Amino acid sequence: MVGKTLSHYKILEELGRGGMGIVYKAEDTKLNRTVAIKVLPVAALGNEDDRARFFREAQAAAQLHHANIATVFAIEEVELDGEERPFIAMEYIEGDTLTERISAGPLKLDEAVRISTQVAEALGAAHEKDIVHRDVKSGNVMLTSKGVAKVLDFGLAKTAQSTKLTQLGATLGTIAYMSPEQARGEEVDRRSDIWSLGVLLYEMISGRLPFASEYEQAAIYSILNEDPEPLTAIRTAVPMGLEWIVSKLLAKKASGRYQNVSDLLVDLRTVDMKATGLSRMSSASRSAESDFVPAGPLSTASAPEAAPMRRQIMSGVIWSIAGAVIVGLFWLIWPGGEVAQVEISPKHMIYSLPLESTVVSVDISPLGDAVAVAAEVVKIIDLRTGRVNTFRPPGIATHIEFSPDGESLLITGATSISRLSLDNGSVVHVMETEEGGPRAMWMNNDWVIYEELQSIFRASLTTSERLRVTTLDTLAGEYDHDYPFVLPDGKTVMATAEFQNMDSRIGFWDIESGQNLTYLDTAGYRVQYLRPGFLIFELDQNIMAMPFDLNTLSQTGPIQSIVENARAEGMSISNDGTLVHAGTDLGLQINSEPLVPIIMRSLGMANNAVTMDIPPDRYRNLVLSPDGKQAAVVVETTIAGEPLTDIWILDMESHTRRLLTRGGNNDYPAWTAGGDSIHYVRRDRNDEIMSIAANGRGGANRLPSREITPTLAEIVVSRDGSVDITIGAGAEAQLGTQTGMKVFFRDGRMFEMESERSNPRHPSISPDSRYLAYEERGRILVLSLEDVNSAPVTAWESGMSIPKWAPDMSRLYSVAANGMVHSLPVQTDPVFAVSGAPRVDINWQVAGVNLFDIFPDGVRFVLPTMASSETPAIVADSMAHNVNLHFIINLPAELK
Repeated sequence: MVGKTLSHYKILEELGRGGMGIVYKAEDTKLNRTVAIKVLPVAALGNEDDRARFFREAQAAAQLHHANIATVFAIEEVELDGEERPFIAMEYIEGDTLTERISAGPLKLDEAVRISTQVAEALGAAHEKDIVHRDVKSGNVMLTSKGVAKVLDFGLAKTAQSTKLTQLGATLGTIAYMSPEQARGEEVDRRSDIWSLGVLLYEMISGRLPFASEYEQAAIYSILNEDPEPLTAIRTAVPMGLEWIVSKLLAKKASGRYQNVSDLLVDLRTVDMKATGLSRMSSASRSAESDFVPAGPLSTASAPEAAPMRRQIMSGVIWSIAGAVIVGLFWLIWPGGEVAQVEISPKHMIYSLPLESTVVSVDISPLGDAVAVAAEVVKIIDLRTGRVNTFRPPGIATHIEFSPDGESLLITGATSISRLSLDNGSVVHVMETEEGGPRAMWMNNDWVIYEELQSIFRASLTTSERLRVTTLDTLAGEYDHDYPFVLPDGKTVMATAEFQNMDSRIGFWDIESGQNLTYLDTAGYRVQYLRPGFLIFELDQNIMAMPFDLNTLSQTGPIQSIVENARAEGMSISNDGTLVHAGTDLGLQINSEPLVPIIMRSLGMANNAVTMDIPPDRYRNLVLSPDGKQAAVVVETTIAGEPLTDIWILDMESHTRRLLTRGGNNDYPAWTAGGDSIHYVRRDRNDEIMSIAANGRGGANRLPSREITPTLAEIVVSRDGSVDITIGAGAEAQLGTQTGMKVFFRDGRMFEMESERSNPRHPSISPDSRYLAYEERGRILVLSLEDVNSAPVTAWESGMSIPKWAPDMSRLYSVAANGMVHSLPVQTDPVFAVSGAPRVDINWQVAGVNLFDIFPDGVRFVLPTMASSETPAIVADSMAHNVNLHFIINLPAELK
């Protein structure tokens, strides 16, 4: 093509190629100027629709005249090689692409803001003409020799009225910059360009893409489901206002982003570039944490969105969050002492907190000016000053809550409730509890209300008087009351009511009389009230919002999901409407990483615990041998930052242990029927199933292939060896697809079951090999192995995990989300059925991951607990990581 002339344009050299054309440098022989020529390749115009689209979009681009947009001079068509070839003549720009500039390293912050502002102005000009670019990326932004940004390639743009014209074809645009709606192949509007600009700004500040992957589908999954690492965790001195702008640009829901470029431009032009928060480093390079890191105040400007929430603002100063979060408390007093009405828009922020262990509980103060995070220690983040104070409570905190005045913290431990003064750090013992780890909350500064023995109680902080508040309605199948919350009237408590063979419900009781007032036909955990009229709760690891009338205690509108992938214990709401949650990064959960080293204990039916002399360690996936004399367990260690897992054998009589496997990638042990061998998963060789003698003699052997799916999760073998189960996920598992379960019979039959709702896990075969119990998204299901095509029976509707059969098959045990062991009376002849009400058998919390099992005598349990904070760490720094705290400021405005 070089040297040829198209119309009156002489081709000088090729500049680049893209999916929709080849770009050349050319000379305009009529006007004696240098231009860029974009010629569509033959393959790009496969039919008349493609040709029509090209002219339609090129004509739209020609309407744009702006200092930050490459000008289109002409749209023409010439004959090349016997075919009509359309091309665009446009402004030629001397300079580098933004991609080339970023390849040299992150930009200066003020330069990144300046370029983003110019790109935003260009997009704003296009949006005013109902043109959506759809391919905003660093490769489509040129920087002139004077540093002026010019947006290229509106040839892929579409007018808002014609967004369906290309929906039937492949998605356009570079995947890493695609908005969630564009990645899903949905219609896009100007907010899709606003998302892509957020990716661009993130890339300029950090030097890397927020949603990058070697694989196309993995990148799309990340865009749809994951949050990028906070900029303040990657680069120091990033202003909190700038972090907030990027967070809003990258809101997953289009409604949560800037709705137009003009609002964004206000924030970009007014962001305080000097107001930085905590200086943090990524987990790959961390220094020792200081108890106090000063942070400057932050002044923010947020343009009001449609129908913004109005609220009263009291006296004081503009609050700021040191570290990463801007608290939406704008305290303004007008001259004369009047309280101002200020329009505030919801904000989404992420704060990255360095921790040495996993988060157990999170709470935000009533005024929204502090956040408490319970891990191995309790950290209090003062959101006004940036101060991070560290407290070491007695034992391990399992639940925390600020007092109404914000001056104390109520700490629930394994068997006690304590009160921590945030002023001087003193701890006052409030009471011992009969049940392990009950969740306690304040009624007022003098009384607390808490869950214990499946009911709700209240206790005086001054007299230690205890009074029962709720009583189970056992005739209705009620067997547990959980997560108490006192409503603003101070007279009503709401809690999650668990029922046998039906979904949980939200219940309300009069505190004085204990009378049940009503139930809502909705399941939900850690239900909290939010003014002016919402219930916020967790359900299936989503945070939900229900419109609610406080006077009638009734639902007034449809429930909406506001946060995906979050757990109940890691969420909290302030009185002013700030929501904080830790996502799914929580410990003390049945399927999470251990909080601290685990102590092995056995426990009898009378709750008499026996601590074994086995060294504390990071145990998980324990299974007792058929005779109960040994246990196979996985121990996790960390070497050079890489997690390694191997299988150990614990002697349950001598309380000693020995290493069974070596190699660092061995997991999910299962005893064979005779107890002489152990099957396990070798994870560094395409998830092969291996077998090794339990005494450790001889090497491991690979079992014959049974067409196991690529990502194997669990295996289990029946006591008589007639059945074994494997649970695995296909190659698409990283994209969120379901796992499947395969049942292999000794006679050669194989039954494969794929879940319709969620991943089946924790299989447990009955002692007589007739039934299979397993968990599916909190439900415990039982399948007949004599008739695998029959429908499974639901034993528990929700909230349970790790089913285990009593040796005599009279009961089915399971572990609740709070770590308590429950059981159901069951019958197995002629068919499986639940024969009575559930009960809590062990008032103690199971710690760690899949560590609960039953001895063959049926009266003793393996019930590991967390080591105390004084227990020496097994591997120094092995659990150091950053925990992301997610904030939604002024949540009611988002719910309108």
